[in-house]
Amino acid sequence: MKKLLFITWSISYGYGTEKSLADVLNRMEKTQYDISILPLFKNSDSTIFNENINILDPLIDYQCF
Repeated sequence: MKKLLFITWSISYGYGTEKSLADVLNRMEKTQYDISILPLFKNSDSTIFNENINILDPLIDYQCF
């Protein structure tokens, strides 16, 4: 199994690059890839990624502000 790490701006909106990344990753074979995403910012708890994709803790959490 190959491990993949993607670093992205955020995962909460579902627009632009987040939507494109979700479209690609959600279609990847979960038995062949261990996928993790490191968001730089977190704005909400919602996500557009499948449950087999590991979402790491963001570097900055804007929900606290």
